[in-house]
Amino acid sequence: MIEEKEFYWKLLDMLKDGVYFADRQRKVTYWNKAAETITGYKSGEILGIHCSDNILVHIDEEGNNLCTGMCPLARCMETGETYDKRIFLHHKDGHRVPVLVRVSPVHGSTKDEVVGAVEIFTDLSSREPQLEHIEEREHERFLGRTTGLPTQQYMEASLNLKLMEWKEFKHPFGVFRVKTGGLEKVKSEHGEQTYETALKILGTTLVHNINASDIVGEWSAEEFLGIVNHGNPEKLSRKADTIRILMEKSRFSKSGPPISLDIKVRTVIAQPGETLESLLKKTED
Repeated sequence: MIEEKEFYWKLLDMLKDGVYFADRQRKVTYWNKAAETITGYKSGEILGIHCSDNILVHIDEEGNNLCTGMCPLARCMETGETYDKRIFLHHKDGHRVPVLVRVSPVHGSTKDEVVGAVEIFTDLSSREPQLEHIEEREHERFLGRTTGLPTQQYMEASLNLKLMEWKEFKHPFGVFRVKTGGLEKVKSEHGEQTYETALKILGTTLVHNINASDIVGEWSAEEFLGIVNHGNPEKLSRKADTIRILMEKSRFSKSGPPISLDIKVRTVIAQPGETLESLLKKTED
């Protein structure tokens, strides 16, 4: 029996999706290797804790905290039904990771007896494709020292290329500009290291939450710029709202009170006759 259980544990460790089990008290009893990779938390840090302890700080697209209330796991055990939901978990390093969770009840000796639940979560982020896209060019001078994201010089070149494609081939695209109010206060009150950590976490959150074909990079010392490959203003506006919420919900310090920032995201869809100057002007307040 023990050998059979160990076989299944090894099988689950081979999956690319994160998997964990929880009992009726929402205490985590199993945490596979992919769950470690996606969240940054080793099994030894998770096993035995309760999901209501809020270590992963699951939130939805509106920024609602799911772990302290009737989360998909708790709802599944309450109703005995399977749930699917797109949420954003908190990585150990501080940034937000989009995941699709699928929660199913674990039954006891009878079908009506629910003794726990199993949650399978898939990483939906596009971080790896973007980083591979940058690394293929081997232009380290185009990567920011603190965030590791493309620099303003790289983003300007990318914008000019998109404008050329728009003019020649009518390929639509949009731009979003992120302004992070409050970082200077972070530097003065918490020091340079926390300031740089906050910048890196914000940048990483952005990279994890864009489409694989989009580009995001630095713009100014405390601003980011993104280029999206579509011309749908409603879709871009929804993306901007999600980005704002996720960046505001990121954690920049493991100790002390939470650090809050004022995140503003301005969106623009490129229009006929657009120039780099006119496009950027529209992203300003």
